[in-house]
Amino acid sequence: MPGLIPRLVTPGMPAGLAPAGRAATPLPLAFPNKQAAEALDYAVDFSAALADTGDSLSSFTVAISPATSPPLAETALPAPPPYATAAMAVFFLSGGLAGTEYTATVTALTAGGRTLQASIILYIPS
Repeated sequence: MPGLIPRLVTPGMPAGLAPAGRAATPLPLAFPNKQAAEALDYAVDFSAALADTGDSLSSFTVAISPATSPPLAETALPAPPPYATAAMAVFFLSGGLAGTEYTATVTALTAGGRTLQASIILYIPS
C-alpha cells in the first residue's frame, strides 16, 4: 500500500529491528518535504497498532506546531480517498512558512475506546 501514496507513515517499529539484548530507539516519523504553495493529502496508518484487535478509527485530530504566519493548516478531505482504510487518518496539509520544520501530532480515537498518537515531522524548504 505505501507504493500508492508517497506521503504515508506507519507508526511503530517492525519486529526484529532491535538488536538482541538492546532496546532500539525508532527513528522519528517524517513526511517528505512540502512546498509552501502546495496543498497535499497525508496519511498515518495505525494498522500495526490495531492488528488483531478488531478495532478501527472513529475520529482523529491533527495538531500542528509551531504556530507560524502563514500557518501550516490541516483540513479534512471531502471524502475518503480510494486508498484509505479503517485504520488510516487521512488529511490535507496546506500553506506553511518556508524554512520551517513542523510537527504534526495525530491523535486518533477508536471505536473500542483506544487512543493512538503519532508525531510526524514535516519540513517546508526555503
